[in-house]
Amino acid sequence: MPQFRALRPTDAEAFVKYLEALDYQHAPQWSGCFCRFYHTNCSMDAWIARDRNDNRQETLQAIREGLMHGYLAFENDQLIGWLNANAVSAYPRLANFVKPYVQTQHPAAMVCFVIHPEYRGQGVASGLLRFAINDLMNQRMTEILGFPFEDPEHPQRAYHGSLSMYLKAGFTLVESRKNQHIVRYLSSLPQ
Repeated sequence: MPQFRALRPTDAEAFVKYLEALDYQHAPQWSGCFCRFYHTNCSMDAWIARDRNDNRQETLQAIREGLMHGYLAFENDQLIGWLNANAVSAYPRLANFVKPYVQTQHPAAMVCFVIHPEYRGQGVASGLLRFAINDLMNQRMTEILGFPFEDPEHPQRAYHGSLSMYLKAGFTLVESRKNQHIVRYLSSLPQ
């Protein structure tokens, strides 16, 4: 049974080593992301031109400074999964996209699941999701947005999680556009 916990500043090196060790043959452009994409607001051309080592260093620094948040899954002390989840304000790339959907003062978002291939399809992402919901609500976040993308022609884009996983965890479907869904989990705390 996996164990889950929040990312800590001391996890920086282990986290980047986990990402570096994964196989990116299905999407080679992601090998240098280090989960920075949504934390930036540069053009797509500028993002593509970014150096992977710059992304790596930014990730290390952001984790060490407590600016990058998310959740880790472990099996027998081995890192097997990651969920990038944080306050919406931590994701400049999402600012304009989420504006029409945010209903409360303290919104969070879940943007990326990275599960080790040997542990996919075993409930690790669902466990991370449930753990993150509880932790974010304890941090007094008032809503959580998710963006599952499901396209049989592009299965590599499933890194946002599946719609069914979110719905089982208590999210409601806000909108669907082609293969992109927007889901919301509202806090029961007073606004």
